[in-house]
Amino acid sequence: TGIVCEVISSQDIELSTSVSYEIFRVLQEFTSNLIKHGCASHCSVTFEIENDKIHITMKDNSVPFNFAEHSKTSNGLGLGNINSRLRFIGATLSQSVTTEGNIFHIYLKQLK
Repeated sequence: TGIVCEVISSQDIELSTSVSYEIFRVLQEFTSNLIKHGCASHCSVTFEIENDKIHITMKDNSVPFNFAEHSKTSNGLGLGNINSRLRFIGATLSQSVTTEGNIFHIYLKQLK
C-alpha cells in the first residue's frame, strides 16, 4: 500500500477481548479508508491513559476529510460501522482537520 503506519504506546493498556476487538475493527476501517480514499503516505496510532480514560489518537497525512459530514451523507457501510462499534463500547469520537491531514480522537472509559 505504501503507507507507513506506526503504533505508539508508553504503557500497557488492558482491555477486554470484546473492546479490543471493536477498537481493532475501527482502526482497521480507518486504515482501509486511508488506502481507498485518502492518498496518505503515513499514519500513526497512539494509545494513552488520560484522566482515567483511554485516549486513542490516529493521525494521518491524507486528504482532509470531515468525518461527521460524511457520516451523515454517506451510503457506505464503513463510516456507519465505525460509529456503531464506538457506541457499542461506550467510546466517543472527535476529529481535527488540518492542512496536513486528519487527527481522530477516540475516548473510552478505562475499565478497571
